[in-house]
Amino acid sequence: MMLSKNRRAWLMLQLLPSALLVGCATNSVKPMCELPRLPPPPSESTPQPQTSYLEIAASDIQSWQSELMATPLMQGLAGQLGQQTIYKSCGNKCGDGGE
Repeated sequence: MMLSKNRRAWLMLQLLPSALLVGCATNSVKPMCELPRLPPPPSESTPQPQTSYLEIAASDIQSWQSELMATPLMQGLAGQLGQQTIYKSCGNKCGDGGE
């Protein structure tokens, strides 16, 4: 029995996705490269920093915020909306003047 041209095209379109899925279902080859190893943990004799990393990060964030608030755009926004609004928009986490 001969299929019509449209029927044959429809059948091919139905079979194409399933054929592609079978091709994608094969297991991928794992790379043969060696993964980097973790460095050994620091020894007890390794000196600790004088300032904790948390304090350093807090200081960096505070200086970044000061620089940001000193930009003309932020000064303009502070003048238009008031300092309270800017601090509230960032969830009172921007500094200590937000309340």
